[in-house]
Amino acid sequence: MHTRVSLIDDLHSLGIHAGDVLVVHSSMKSIGAVDGGAHTVIDALMETVTPRGTLLMPSFTYSLKTNDLSEGFDRENTPSVTGVISELFRQRSDVIRSEHPTHSIAAWGASAQRLASGHREDSAAFGAGTPFDMLPELNGYILHIGVDLRSSSLIHVGEMRAHIWYADIFPFSNEGLQPWALVKRANGNVDEIPQTFVPGSSNGFNAFELPLKKRGLITYGKIGNASVRLLAARPFLETVIELLEEDPDYALLPSDERFVLRDYCCTVGHV
Repeated sequence: MHTRVSLIDDLHSLGIHAGDVLVVHSSMKSIGAVDGGAHTVIDALMETVTPRGTLLMPSFTYSLKTNDLSEGFDRENTPSVTGVISELFRQRSDVIRSEHPTHSIAAWGASAQRLASGHREDSAAFGAGTPFDMLPELNGYILHIGVDLRSSSLIHVGEMRAHIWYADIFPFSNEGLQPWALVKRANGNVDEIPQTFVPGSSNGFNAFELPLKKRGLITYGKIGNASVRLLAARPFLETVIELLEEDPDYALLPSDERFVLRDYCCTVGHV
């Protein structure tokens, strides 16, 4: 049975300390049995970075328009689909959730307001001034608990900064989705908000692990039973941009819809 104290010891062993700006991608199941469950994991993370630092988690909802006009994003109530830890974290009273309707983030600590305030409903999910885009300038870190680089949203920032060719291709048209986010207002109305650079598949993102590992940019370890990866955001992003500029298809798999669209010179699905 893992405890708050043992989890804090694990985090310190990785090199995470008070004052750090830390993004956490997580799988609760991978950690194993924890006294107090996911709330204890959150407590351990908060106590490690302290209020002088900042803790962020994706609280994504993917609230895109569908053919049946599904219910819109409600910042206070729409649950995160990025794991139980992120969902319980975003519910805490001292946590701020950004207003982006498809890729909101939940933030706590010294830089929480600064990071969340620029993540508006009409901004690109990972564009300039958004939380993941700002992370390198804050010397932040990305922690993957029981998940691999396919969860790394910072790579989408790299796609944008590298001006990748598929930036204006909407990747989910074959799934009945459309490039508008749905936002539920206080009066019950649902507004449609156009979205630019809608992040696509991340299934190819593990391709970045070997070059990052060879450059000594990944710290491996354990938190509870979970295998973890810790990366400093700045060199991580610099490596991603370098590899994408050398090979614009680096982050794609042949099955990716955007890859197919390019190969067949198709314009359907552009935002």
